[in-house]
Amino acid sequence: TIRVHGSEVAEMPLIGTRFQYRRQGMCRSLMGALEEMLKKLGVTRLILPAVPELLETWINSFNFQHISPSERLELIGLNLLSFPGTIILQKFLAPQQCQLIKVV
Repeated sequence: TIRVHGSEVAEMPLIGTRFQYRRQGMCRSLMGALEEMLKKLGVTRLILPAVPELLETWINSFNFQHISPSERLELIGLNLLSFPGTIILQKFLAPQQCQLIKVV
């Protein structure tokens, strides 16, 4: 599930992989495609509520980071989903680069 809030913030409140498909790179493929799509839409930040057991995976493998209290205040007007026991993480997405083609 992806929820886009305006033009700058997207939220991924739920993500999971079926047991038989784990450790095959499916989440990595999904996240790569999702991030590219969001960049094309101009979204600059992806928000994720992480369960404590997967916190290190999101931080170390997918480059998410903890959200500061001041950054959390910036999001207060958005209707973000939050679940008991989760930790809100964020990832800043680099803007989509336009490729210049030299015409000769």
